[in-house]
Amino acid sequence: MAIPVLESFEGFTKNSSFGYNFTKPSGVEIGDFLLIMVVYKIINQLSVIPGFIRHAEYKHTSADIFIALFYRVADGTEADTFNIAADTGSDRSVGFYMRISGVGTDAPFNGVGNRISAASASSFTIENNDTTVNSCLAFMVMGATTGQLIKVPIAGAPWIGQLNSPTPSQLKQSGTTTFDAMIAFDSKDQIVQGAPEDAPITFVAATTDDFLGFQFALNPPGVTATNFGNFVLSDGKIRKAVTEISGLEDLEGETLGIGGLGVVADGASQVALCSTINTNSITNGKLTLCSLASRVHIGWRYISDIETLDVEASQGTLQGKTQRVPKVTIRYKKSRLPLVGPNQFKLQRQKPREDEDMGSPTALLTGDRPLIIEPEWNSNGRIFIRMLEPEPLTVTAIIPELEIEDDE
Repeated sequence: MAIPVLESFEGFTKNSSFGYNFTKPSGVEIGDFLLIMVVYKIINQLSVIPGFIRHAEYKHTSADIFIALFYRVADGTEADTFNIAADTGSDRSVGFYMRISGVGTDAPFNGVGNRISAASASSFTIENNDTTVNSCLAFMVMGATTGQLIKVPIAGAPWIGQLNSPTPSQLKQSGTTTFDAMIAFDSKDQIVQGAPEDAPITFVAATTDDFLGFQFALNPPGVTATNFGNFVLSDGKIRKAVTEISGLEDLEGETLGIGGLGVVADGASQVALCSTINTNSITNGKLTLCSLASRVHIGWRYISDIETLDVEASQGTLQGKTQRVPKVTIRYKKSRLPLVGPNQFKLQRQKPREDEDMGSPTALLTGDRPLIIEPEWNSNGRIFIRMLEPEPLTVTAIIPELEIEDDE
């Protein structure tokens, strides 16, 4: 089976003045796999590239550096050059736009290895990623916020030495003290399934800021979802994961957004779609997600409210007494977290994520979640809960901490 081939690539940079300028790699033919890898500092700084699907976004543990992967299959409609306007921030970004032939487009990716990150170092090792089929093309990619050049040792290195070539496969975008960006990659043929070997990285000068690196691989032709490339394992069950959802003719033209269409993929509400015509609407009865998902709910958004009854004492009565609730504990079962407050005008958001990896869906919460709310003195001690997103919410208990105004 033929191994995918990295045919050509173009680098791109971004700052607050000129935004992202993409140039299509040379020699692109219909059926080629087009891959964009980009380093930036702010989460979701580049959430959508028109015509591309965002495969994943990975972060440094302190969330100071991100690497995202986008892809599409060339069909002749992709522009030779295009621009995405700069955001209001001054942070720099860098990346590569690649043309790769011979990729199995039914299930292109064959896993992602451990993300290795740190705040400073002179060297580190990007751990291997175990491939599950033969004839993959393996990649290592790393980014740093210092702009320091890096190298992979030539002697005995299993990688092809892209970083040591006369034109190194690395980019540096110097900017303000806020953020200097650097990205580098290397690749190798992984003839036999398994580990493509670790990638030792040495900095020309020791870094004093964040860096992040990982390995991933691309499948050869003929690999389908039966190789688990497009399947996920959950609760002991295997489900197929897809990006395109069809059969939505009854929602034709409807737009994603508050008061309109809602899309929840693997428990996460989607803020954008990734269609080739850069729209957040249902088109031709279909929508395209920005990453693979195995359980998708699509429909109209509606606001769900819960309000408790007046608080009453177990002995005597609280009627006619002024009271407030400064803290409440809510018990959830497999739920997303709603807004909570003493009434509909003083609602507070709760932190939705705890220890999930970047790129993985937010886990459903089962258990108690205490929350300090903005209290107000009134005569009822009620708690108001509002869910704006089309997401699961099951509340099994509401436990307020009540303060009663002294009568004296």
